[in-house]
Amino acid sequence: MRVIGLFGDSHGIARGAHLTCRALDALGVPYVKVDASEIFKGRVNLNFLDAHPVGWIIQMNPPELRAFLDVVPRRRLKGPLYGYWAWELPKGPKSWRRQAGVVSEIWTPSEFVAEAFHDFGRKTRSLGHPLHLADYSQLRPAARISAFQAITLFDFNSSMARKNPLGVLEAFQRAFGSDPSVQLIIKTQNGALYPELLAQLRHVALDNVSIIDEVWSHAEVMAQIKASDVLISLHRAEGFGLTLAEAMALGTPVLATGWSGNMDFMSSESALLTPYKLVSVEDPQAIYLGQVWADPDLEISARHLRRLRDDPQLRTRLSHAAHVEAELKLSAAAWAERLPPNLVELTRQSTRAESARPVLHDV
Repeated sequence: MRVIGLFGDSHGIARGAHLTCRALDALGVPYVKVDASEIFKGRVNLNFLDAHPVGWIIQMNPPELRAFLDVVPRRRLKGPLYGYWAWELPKGPKSWRRQAGVVSEIWTPSEFVAEAFHDFGRKTRSLGHPLHLADYSQLRPAARISAFQAITLFDFNSSMARKNPLGVLEAFQRAFGSDPSVQLIIKTQNGALYPELLAQLRHVALDNVSIIDEVWSHAEVMAQIKASDVLISLHRAEGFGLTLAEAMALGTPVLATGWSGNMDFMSSESALLTPYKLVSVEDPQAIYLGQVWADPDLEISARHLRRLRDDPQLRTRLSHAAHVEAELKLSAAAWAERLPPNLVELTRQSTRAESARPVLHDV
């Protein structure tokens, strides 16, 4: 097996590729990790092409896949090629259809995304993202900053309108006003690329809101989520919602919009779900155009936040239920069950056969 991803980058697609490798480790499936971000820089030897694996997992979206195939032509990739794609609206981009003809199957992180690609002329397979739960139980929380602490996270490159931190701010302020005993952390990155949007966020934040626009390591992000009483995601659309899934694995209660990819792994028993209405997409960054997405109910979100602050037993119950649901739906074993039939065993057999071949030395 070869796993090709943007391992050197800091975003959800890169994190998804790391999780795929972590799951293969847990399953005892041999693989070779190929960092496409280094290939694009001309820093990687292409000797990984000499092998004939039973599959290539290319965990990049079609624009990056197209760039990769400019360097490594499809004819050099012997065997089935699985394109692991993420998207956030009900219909996949028309410009991605051509790349569908390159892959053997389209893998997706959720049923929501699989439906977006159902008419692309390739089999779609919803896998989710696998989490190794032991990794989360071993993490130590960061230092707390208040009696009740909430956190929300987003990358400006992923569309501020879609991630909807302004909705989070409004719901938080409806719930608590400027009460200093509660604090909201808004963790962002790439705000320097969009200074007007970052300034807009800072302008409406009250004194009990901290906006941190920095690139953190994954461990730092997880430690801050683990230290929080709730992760808030009043998103307008998610292809999966990896941060939400990881919060559940950490046992941090989640308040989320009850629509799109996150509904594959959460329910009203394991999270506080905010109702919504579907509205036309309006994205000032023009990352997303046309179609519809969710407009979450901010008043009900504010009520949820007050309930969480006032009811420690609710926080405990949600923490336990979230961890149980993550174990049931997001483990490496659950992920493996959704892979193509026999792919795991075929990979093991192929590796054993390769190891049994005699090694020829130059003389």
